[in-house]
This record gives sequence, C-alpha cells and structure tokens, in this order.
Amino acid sequence: MSSTANVYITKAEMHERIRKIPKDAGSGGVCFIFGAGASYGYTENRLTEYLPPTVTDLFDLNNKTVYDIIHKEEHAHILRQREFLLEDLANYDNDLEKYLKHLYETNNEDDTFPLLLLYLHDIYSLASSNFSDTENNYMKLIYVLSGLRGKLPWSCVSFNYDTILEQSFISSGRDRTRVFDSLEDYTDINPKILKPHGSVNFKYYYKERGSGSIKGDRDIFGFMMAGKSDLGKKGLISSPLHTNFTFYNESKEWDASASIYQRIDEYVIPMIMVPIHGTHEPQNIFFKNTLDKAQEEIKNASLVIAIGYNFGDELFAGRLRELDLSKKDLILVGTNTRADPTQHRGYKNAENIWDSKNIRVFKGMGIKDFADSIIKKPSTR
Repeated sequence: MSSTANVYITKAEMHERIRKIPKDAGSGGVCFIFGAGASYGYTENRLTEYLPPTVTDLFDLNNKTVYDIIHKEEHAHILRQREFLLEDLANYDNDLEKYLKHLYETNNEDDTFPLLLLYLHDIYSLASSNFSDTENNYMKLIYVLSGLRGKLPWSCVSFNYDTILEQSFISSGRDRTRVFDSLEDYTDINPKILKPHGSVNFKYYYKERGSGSIKGDRDIFGFMMAGKSDLGKKGLISSPLHTNFTFYNESKEWDASASIYQRIDEYVIPMIMVPIHGTHEPQNIFFKNTLDKAQEEIKNASLVIAIGYNFGDELFAGRLRELDLSKKDLILVGTNTRADPTQHRGYKNAENIWDSKNIRVFKGMGIKDFADSIIKKPSTR
C-alpha cells in the first residue's frame, strides 16, 4: 500500500509529465480512460442543464436530465420502481455493471433489465443532444494533446454512452474530416476512440421473416450478445451522434418462390452497457474487437490517465492483468479525497491491476483542474 506522502502528483508536475511523453514514432504515447466522472464534469457552462448523471445520480430527481426522462410515459415503470432501484443499486455499492448483470441473470421474465437499458439510452441521448462547446474540458484536452502529439499516436478509451467526447473532437476543429459516422472513424484514425460499453449512437440491427408474435427487447438483446441473425443482416449501425430510435419496424419483402409478399420483422436496439460479459465472453464481434483494441492501446502507451473511472469492469480489468504494466505509469484523476486517496474505490481497484509504485493520484478535484493544469503550468508557490 502506498503512503499518502508519495501517492500524489501535483498540478505543476502533471503539466511537465504530459510533455515528457516519448516523441518517437514507435511510441504509443498516452492513453486516456474516461469514466462517468469525466463526462459529468466536461463543462462549467451552467446554461447546460442536461448533464449526463453519474451512477449515484442516475435516479436523482434533482438532476434535470433524470427528471425529464424518468417522467416520460415510456419510463413509467422506472419511475414506479425508483425507490427499489435506488436501494438495490446501493446494495451493489452503486456498481451499475454488477447490478445489471444480476438483473439479467436472475429472472428471464423480469422486464427491469431491458427497460433500464432503454432508460439509459434516453438519459445519455438527452445529455448528448444538449452538448455544450463552451467551457468544455474535453476540448481543452484535445487542444493540448493535438498540439503536443501532432500525428504521433494517442488514444481514448471511454466507458461513457454519451457522444460528448466525439462532439468535442468535432467542435475543436483539429480534424475537419472526422464526423464519427462509421466505426472506422472511431477505431482507425488517430487518436482512436474506443467505447467498450457501446454508445447511444451504436445500434444492433436484427431482422427475420414474420414468425407470429413480435419479439421483446430482451430477446433482441440476447441475439445481439450471441451475434445472431436469421437473414444475414446483423450487427452494428453507427447512427447520428444523438438520435431516437424505433425498436420495431414491419416491412414487406417479395418471395419469388411463393409469389407472395412476406412480412419482415426488423428490430433495432441500443448497443450500450453489456455487463454480462463480465462472466460471459460475448460472441458479438463488436464488443470483442473493441476490448482487443483497448487492450492494445494500453499495451502500447507509455502513460495511462484515468479520469472519473473506477476500474469496475471485470472483463476489462482481466484484459489489463494480461499485460506487463511494470514500467507503465497510471495517473488517476477524480480519486482525490480530503482523507487518504488510497482508500478510494478507484485506487483500490487500480491497485489490483497495477503495482502501487506506478500509480499516482492527481492532486486536483477532477477533469477541470486536470485540463487547466496541462494547458498552463500552475504556480509552484
């Protein structure tokens, strides 16, 4: 266990450290890992009321995003169950992944799991559609890293479902051709942006010939995880960065052999939050490939900076344990406390992956302090 005396990295030290990333073309540079705390604190523009809530605020009626979504008719079940959901989530230490995994595996007849997925989709779609490009801390990071790295590699692994990071890249003007309308735009361009838990603009498409009753969203989620499709068209749709979606659509298709039109059932479900892959390796190729790519980015980076992320994903943590991290620095942003930062859940989880001698805690309160510190060297007074 590290002592609090040597665990911190100050703002001035952080300013210097980010500038010491190797400049040779073979270096992986820096990899950022963004959790909910990063998106929640991405702007200080108080005119933006629709901020993406963290897990602890997911059912908080004082959060305007939550209030407006939970009172919609389609989320009446969530509103009715709100107190129970709060208690259940607290019983899982507010670990949303573990809680959703429990819901999915416990009762096939319980609709709470798929309804929560749709609730999460609408929450983070609303926050994304009210994006602010003023006082934007993501954009500050993009300006600094783009200036420091140029065409040299750096990357972002985001566990957030919102598209605020992507919109910040577009608004920064650092790459006028990047619009994030394809998977290649995420995975093949520097800096890579990898989203292992999916995104509100990622949709799974499934269609089959009408077979009687219409399938439920839970069924389609199961098909998504299995990579299943009866008619061969399956997988991921990268839709606009914030959009609504229609779960079910019926169409007609001409069957020449029978000389009739057959009913075709088409389903689209948001590709977000797949906690069950903590114990079940997903067959859906998107999630496997994204984990592979995220693992590779961490492997190649000389510096890893986790902002607002607590390393709670079991499968991702397992992938990190497969790597040699003995010479790789990890800086945690957002795990600072008034007491002992090594007692923070994020630090404890990270310590199960990294050697504590390589972990430093940023001596600031979150993404704003971090972004400000790397833009301008703070006074050491």
